[in-house]
Amino acid sequence: MENCPFNWTDILKTNCSISLTYIRPDEGITVMPWLYSSIFFTLHLPLVLVRVLKWNVGQWWSLVMAAFSLSIVSLTYASTQWDPEQIYAWQPVTLIGDVGAVVQVLVLVIEQSAEDDQHRNEDRRRILRSCRKYIPGIPRQPISQENNEDHALPDGDDHIANNDQKPALANQNVNAPTWRPFRWDEWVVIVVSGLLLLGLLTLQILALRHTTLSLQGNPLLQDSYCSPAFQIGTQVYDLACNEFPITPNFRGTGCIKVPGDQLTWLSGVRAVLIVQLILEILDVAILILVKGTTRFQGARMKRPWFSIFMGIGFLCALIAVGVYQAGNSPLPSERGSTMPVVVNGTFEKMCSSHLTPGGLRGTIIAWSDAAFKGLGSGYSENGTVGATTGL
Repeated sequence: MENCPFNWTDILKTNCSISLTYIRPDEGITVMPWLYSSIFFTLHLPLVLVRVLKWNVGQWWSLVMAAFSLSIVSLTYASTQWDPEQIYAWQPVTLIGDVGAVVQVLVLVIEQSAEDDQHRNEDRRRILRSCRKYIPGIPRQPISQENNEDHALPDGDDHIANNDQKPALANQNVNAPTWRPFRWDEWVVIVVSGLLLLGLLTLQILALRHTTLSLQGNPLLQDSYCSPAFQIGTQVYDLACNEFPITPNFRGTGCIKVPGDQLTWLSGVRAVLIVQLILEILDVAILILVKGTTRFQGARMKRPWFSIFMGIGFLCALIAVGVYQAGNSPLPSERGSTMPVVVNGTFEKMCSSHLTPGGLRGTIIAWSDAAFKGLGSGYSENGTVGATTGL
């Protein structure tokens, strides 16, 4: 305050003031808005319950949600070009839930083939045994054509007649599953699941690579915030008398640069992705090694539990961060309310103004500009987004 080129009291007494207005984050300086994240959460939560209780009901639901997440993150990568200053917008930490869902569908559909064939064999043997009891003369199938488990269920004279074949049966694996050919609809699910899994893992690995590259050299990264109050001036002074040069765009707003948290986000996202990749491998091991009949307090254990809990957890965290950023004050505020600023150069005077956070609208504009810029004129006329739009 001692180094201020003006006196706050005198400035506030002058007639030069700019109406109360907002300050919002610029393109890519925010995570997915909490409204969008809440919609994602609302769609994923019932899907998680379906996957835990009766996985085969939600197969296509899981694949559609994974394809949508894949599309959104891919578009965000293409739009931001992995700009480290826009890490908030392109971080992919919620993809772990979709990876777990796709792996679960892929593994369990393949295993369902063996289970279905085994159940059909058991039903056939049960019918034949019932028929032999009531209809004399029905021959018993040759042992080479029956499932090996049949020797453990003796049936009258047939059991006595085949006593000499027991040693050979005892040396066979009576629990070995038999496989039937996949149906065409199962092939579709397997192929789609495999392609989605490959795509999701590629996105995670690309993000891990680019966060690592962005951290090299300790770059200076800043947040950009824009306001209609900055559209004419050349400098902005906050309540602590910090000076911020204004970048004008002559489209209704001007923007300033403030210290950002990108380095913390880049380090955090990289660490989270490493942990997620490890947990995804553990989930695959659970799905392959744990028997389908294994339960814990009534819940089936053959589920990708790490991906389920982390996916829902990161969606909740994304909602919380979105709410915080919507109400965030990038400049010092007065008594926790508005942010008083002084704009220098407006009509060759120093004029005061009060700013409020951009709210949900501000975060929607900032994230959407970053995520959908790659659509070009399909998103914005002449492909102009960000601060140059003047919104």
